[in-house]
Amino acid sequence: LKPPQPSLSMAQVAMTLRSRRRTALALAVAGVVAWRCVSGVSSTFVGIAGRALGRSALAAREAGYSFAFQSNDDNEHLRLATRDEAQRLTTDNPTQRGGYSTVLGDTELPKSGRAYWEVKIVRKPNDAWEYIGVADPKTDVKAILTKNKDSTGYFIGGNLEETMVYQHMVGKKEWNAALNAYEDKFYSWLIDDIQFIDKKQAASAMKDNIPVKNIWTGKGSHVGFSVPWPSLKPGRVIGVDVNMDDGTLAYWADGEFLGVVMTAEGKPLDLKGKKLVPAVSIFGRLHGPDKQSTVMEVTTGMDPPARPADAMEKGMVRGPNPEFVTA
Repeated sequence: LKPPQPSLSMAQVAMTLRSRRRTALALAVAGVVAWRCVSGVSSTFVGIAGRALGRSALAAREAGYSFAFQSNDDNEHLRLATRDEAQRLTTDNPTQRGGYSTVLGDTELPKSGRAYWEVKIVRKPNDAWEYIGVADPKTDVKAILTKNKDSTGYFIGGNLEETMVYQHMVGKKEWNAALNAYEDKFYSWLIDDIQFIDKKQAASAMKDNIPVKNIWTGKGSHVGFSVPWPSLKPGRVIGVDVNMDDGTLAYWADGEFLGVVMTAEGKPLDLKGKKLVPAVSIFGRLHGPDKQSTVMEVTTGMDPPARPADAMEKGMVRGPNPEFVTA
């Protein structure tokens, strides 16, 4: 922490406190989806609304892990279809504001070995965020993946410009202890070292800061890491690569390896022993007479490609360092 100069005014100090409080509170908020209205082209989708398609209908290959995305009564606007041994998904939300369909695979990931599948962004006439990855089989499909508070998920998210990697994180007591120690030192510095505020003012400010002092509590939340990875533009093919032997999750884009997902502590994500299924959250809306619904195409039963020799060493960093953020 670099102290401000004594010449700062009380107003500036107050502004600093408010800014720090907002920054700290933001750490507890994960997965808020932002999207802006853009014009798009109309699209048509021939499929079966609100009905699951089994793997037999998909003629899935037997070389690797196979599954089908399934629908239920809660997927009101989801539509599924098949094309060339692949499954297509879209959501025909009839509102201008739009909404998401969260869809889960019908088969759990194997307990050992690697599972690999690809999701192609066939059509995307909007700039909403889409989410692709894995999640708990009990995930609430009525909520977007980032909003599922009672179940875990690990997924990539992005729009036409940005990409983030999300993972479920549970707070630790030592994180709160470190934050509280920092807060105490900060207010002591304001009172004793530069004498900007007195103890009464500090006590009032610390009282208002109670939510910050208990920020890392509860069941956890989905937190995103900003990464220098390709955006989810039309034509992009995202490969989801899970290795249950070492518990790692990695992603590919258009046949190029992106990286292994790392935790906030710099360690590879460990999914060993977790019950997980493939998962996506896909956006759609009606803009005037035009349907602005994203269309995804999923291919399963694939042999996993060989990961680079330095995959574990580089983690998510195959370019600039990723920035830890919350959306």
